[in-house]
Amino acid sequence: MFTHQTIQPNKNLPFRLLLHGSPQHHVIRHWHRSLEVSYTISGTIDDYYIDGKHYTTGPGDILIVNSHSIHGADVDYQENRLSLSLLFPKEFIKPLIREIDSYRFVHPMEACHTRAKMEAYIELQQCFKKLSTCALREMDDVNNLEILSHTYHILHVLLNEFTVKADELPAFIAHKQFGYLNTITTFIEENYKEELSLSYIATCVHLSEGHLTRLFKKYMGITIHQYIHSVRLQHAYRLLLNSDANLEEIAFESGFPNKKSFIQQFKATYQLTPHQYRLMRRKEGREG
Repeated sequence: MFTHQTIQPNKNLPFRLLLHGSPQHHVIRHWHRSLEVSYTISGTIDDYYIDGKHYTTGPGDILIVNSHSIHGADVDYQENRLSLSLLFPKEFIKPLIREIDSYRFVHPMEACHTRAKMEAYIELQQCFKKLSTCALREMDDVNNLEILSHTYHILHVLLNEFTVKADELPAFIAHKQFGYLNTITTFIEENYKEELSLSYIATCVHLSEGHLTRLFKKYMGITIHQYIHSVRLQHAYRLLLNSDANLEEIAFESGFPNKKSFIQQFKATYQLTPHQYRLMRRKEGREG
């Protein structure tokens, strides 16, 4: 995932429906204009970061990522993890909920303070359970209709029971700051192969080093150097699993200064060396 993601609908569906399996992965912090709803089917999501807070989810848990919410995830390897994400592009949801910009959706798993809210949450979980069953089937017209039915029901329950007026919740980030963050993260994404010092980035994005450091840490929840490592690891991860490039080549193509630095950063994130991780994933592929 990139820092500012555009959501493309599934074929024959007006929204994005994604299943996430067991492999360990690291999703760099980013945002998009879409509404995202995450449902954990089995296993756990170890660290789901949303707007400055960290969540751990188990089976049946539901989290909401509002438009322009900064989010990401660190997920350790589990054999039986399965989760589902629903992503609603703004173009899909705006005609359905005309006043969408005046609402914020709240996490159902945190909003069950009354019996009515608990019953609504159970209803949501049942809808997601049915939706998950559909998502595991082969896609055809009949299955797509059932997916549409469950998804509209989910939206109805969320709007009815799990929204507040936007002005009732303090904005995590002022819209003005998105311009700065977008400039910074886009610059890093486009130049991750270069030697990116704090002073060099600050000069290129026309901010002082102090302002850049404070802004990034406050809203992204990590330092700018941690973010650079995340971007480089994301590119290295893809090369590791989708090519036969050796570790020196992967380190160079991903912006690491050398193979040793790449191995250290990879092991710190995935608890295995790149070579060990590649062998493990290829063995899983052969066995599958």
